[in-house]
Amino acid sequence: LPPPLLASKAEQSLLISICDIVKPPRKPLNLKIFLRRAPTQEEFFRGSLSRNPIALSSLSAGTPSPQGGSGEDRRTSTEGGGNGSGSHGNNEPRARDLRQHIADDLQMSDSAELLELIVANKILDMNLKLRVVQQVLWKKYVMENSTSASSLISGAGPGHQMINTGSGLSMIFSSSSLMARSRGSGSNDDNLLSSFPPMVVTYRLAGVDGEATEDKVEVEDLVDPEAPGSV
Repeated sequence: LPPPLLASKAEQSLLISICDIVKPPRKPLNLKIFLRRAPTQEEFFRGSLSRNPIALSSLSAGTPSPQGGSGEDRRTSTEGGGNGSGSHGNNEPRARDLRQHIADDLQMSDSAELLELIVANKILDMNLKLRVVQQVLWKKYVMENSTSASSLISGAGPGHQMINTGSGLSMIFSSSSLMARSRGSGSNDDNLLSSFPPMVVTYRLAGVDGEATEDKVEVEDLVDPEAPGSV
């Protein structure tokens, strides 16, 4: 038999290049997170965060979960829920990585497990991918709770919306993509999400304010929009 025209590595590289041409990889989303301390717990924390908001891409992935990181990652990657294998793979920041970032910044690294994170009035499971939380939970919250800012704030134009995230914190953002989507003019989800304000994540010490009244959102509650076969 004649020798192959290409070595196996060259064949693999060629196939990858063809696949990228047929279906280009998605560009990373420029997502940001705004961190806020629970207003009722100001006295329990020392110091302030060094940066706020932060880019999702700045977070390091891989903080071990309490039950053992590798085992949890294998479980969540094989389930059909919100953090299955998407185009980003499994090596992307999860809620536990953000919790550890907050604890490190507040010089309480050894006590990260005492913190809980809340988004859109939901307590986050620590194995949730932050990208999925922002693409699903936060987007839904903003779309359902935003109102026109022009009638509420002097100087705000008709192309601005306002979202109230609770405890006196409100954000104004451009509503052009949101309006385009409502008119059915083809604004895609990535453009829509990039026009939204940073995802607001409230952190607090679990149990200090009494029993939590918010529901907890689990991994299987959110469907990863970038998972194979998702619609």
